Amino acid sequence: MAMIPARELFVMSPNVLKNLVRKSIDPKLIPLEWECVEKDAIKNLQNLLHISSPLLERFQTAEQFFAFIASVVGFPGSHTFFEIPKTEVYCQRSAIYSSLSKREYVYKTDFYYLLQGCIQACPMRRLESELAVSLIAYFLKFKESKVKMFEMAQLVPGMYCKLQQSVAAFNKSFPSATLSKDDRFQGMSIEGAADVFSTVLGTHGEEGDDILNLLKTFDMKIPIKRKPRAYMPVLVWVMWITDTFRKFIESNSKIMTSKSEPVEKTDDSKVIVRLFHSEKHKFVFAHELLHEIKIEGFDVSEFEDDLQKESPDVAISLREIFEIVPKEILKHIELVNLDLFYISTPIPLFNGKYWACPPSGQQQVYVKEEQVKQDIQEEETNEQPEIENQEENVPKPTENQKKVKLSKKKKKVATISQTPKPTSKESEACPKCYRASLYTRKANEKLRLDKIETKALKKKVSQLEKAEEQNNQEVLEKDARIRVLEKMVESQKKQMAAKEEESRLKIENFEKQLKEKNEIIKNLESKQSKANDKHDLVRDVLFNLLEVRATINAENPISKVTEIVNQLMAKTDCEEVKNNAEIELAEYQHNCNAFITAVDTNLQLIRENQNIDFDQLPKLPLFPVLSEGFRKDYKNTMKSEVPNICQSLLTFYETSSEFNPNELMDTECLICLEDMESEENTMKCDCCKRRYHDRCIRNWLETKRSCPTCNSGLLDNDEFPVLS
Repeated sequence: MAMIPARELFVMSPNVLKNLVRKSIDPKLIPLEWECVEKDAIKNLQNLLHISSPLLERFQTAEQFFAFIASVVGFPGSHTFFEIPKTEVYCQRSAIYSSLSKREYVYKTDFYYLLQGCIQACPMRRLESELAVSLIAYFLKFKESKVKMFEMAQLVPGMYCKLQQSVAAFNKSFPSATLSKDDRFQGMSIEGAADVFSTVLGTHGEEGDDILNLLKTFDMKIPIKRKPRAYMPVLVWVMWITDTFRKFIESNSKIMTSKSEPVEKTDDSKVIVRLFHSEKHKFVFAHELLHEIKIEGFDVSEFEDDLQKESPDVAISLREIFEIVPKEILKHIELVNLDLFYISTPIPLFNGKYWACPPSGQQQVYVKEEQVKQDIQEEETNEQPEIENQEENVPKPTENQKKVKLSKKKKKVATISQTPKPTSKESEACPKCYRASLYTRKANEKLRLDKIETKALKKKVSQLEKAEEQNNQEVLEKDARIRVLEKMVESQKKQMAAKEEESRLKIENFEKQLKEKNEIIKNLESKQSKANDKHDLVRDVLFNLLEVRATINAENPISKVTEIVNQLMAKTDCEEVKNNAEIELAEYQHNCNAFITAVDTNLQLIRENQNIDFDQLPKLPLFPVLSEGFRKDYKNTMKSEVPNICQSLLTFYETSSEFNPNELMDTECLICLEDMESEENTMKCDCCKRRYHDRCIRNWLETKRSCPTCNSGLLDNDEFPVLS
């Protein structure tokens, strides 16, 4: 049975397309007369562009329009967001993101969309194939629903190749004809069939009637009561595909499933966190960062409280991550770049909700943060002149006040509460003590600023060292790759040289074999041409014999001669004439029967042995004719000539002394289809012995110098006379 290609099965249904268009495009731009009924989504969108000029100006072609629709549903959980049925196949486009270390990452939910792509064809009829792929889509979306939408994993190149080959091999060996004879669904209701398929998919007991509704739609086209065997190939194919996909998901559970509990950390543990870019700002979501660090088994007790106090949709900057998270954990964090300038779809958050990421909203977070930093700097710069010009002694800020200021900076509060300035009693002290206290405060403030500057320099140095270490590591990796590639190139060169030598020897051998085969073919062709010539000659003889036999059967010469003899005997009174007539009749009957027997014998020989040679056929005797004495007696008595008997067979006796009975009895010219009364003004082919009118064959030879019957070469004797 022919395969149904995947491109004809994995298409967006008209209802889903219409729903997505109305939700992603301004309804005012969609005319009411638009009908979305075609199976091909491109045709439906072309119909819409023909009647909507604003949409035509925006998208120009139906392919661009469809690419926009596919991008709209390209975010995790889009089928739930747009209320798309779970039995609808994936038609989205997955996006690939790059991390800071130049590795490729995708959302974990996209692995299930890519898993659907392993099905290149379906080995059943169209209706059964559409049902089967819809059930597989339901299975994949059921598995996808168990994955957290915001999680990402590294995309491994070629991870689906073996699985795709395995599915293709199964499709080729799929025994649909044998399975169509299974009566497992005999007498089963459509609800029972839905339970069977739910058990196979592992979704038994799940809420919703998606599978039942899908089978009811299929039952309207192929009723289970009348054709229960049509459901068996679908069940077996879906069972094998789901089992194979389950094993694949289990073998790649690290990247395709979500971790429910923290795992034990290792040196290779990676904390994959999304890093969002908005103009000049880079940030991550606090709760997502905390969850990913904790799930990989790292200790978060030092900074958990600081991040846990934030709301789930609050973001923190990249600089704050370096300040809060310890260096030991920072080494294991893999930041995946998500540029909000290129993202137009909702972004899944840690709490299961979506963030529409409006540009104003992105900047608000950072406006507050930058404003806080600016207020702190202004406050710090304003403190020094106030201290210098202050008549009363102001005490140094306490450690509690510093912690309050740092915590307020992390929470991005727009205003910074200032600590109350307590009333100092140093005015009562002596001037020396006051000057000493003022000098001490200035020294401490300078020391504090030096510490801040030193800390910032240390961070820059550590960042530079880390970048240098990373560059060195990349250089080492590149050198190692270059060495491996050089070895591979050398080995491939050797293999290519060996293959070239082997190919050269094979070519020489093939050329020898080809020459030998050409000689054999020439010999066979020559033998075949000779055999064909002999076969054509025998075939012509067969046609001649059949025509002779048909002439004898039609004209019945014996009965005619008997009738002529009886008429003569009744008319004459001469006993001698009567005796001669009786002898003539007996002799004619004997010769005619001998001629008929010889014709039948040759026919039987040709029919029994189609490969018989012409030389093996016995020559036919001459067809009998009435004697001249009988003709004279008949003319003298009846006063008329003897009637012609089998004139077509007698013509050649009267005109040709070289007549061969095995030759064709020509009575009709094949060119003009008129009868030939004699051989006069005729031309005979030396190969097939056919005769034609002179005027007809000359006109024929002007266009084609070959016999009309056997296609052998034929020339006009007048134009090309025989050389003496």
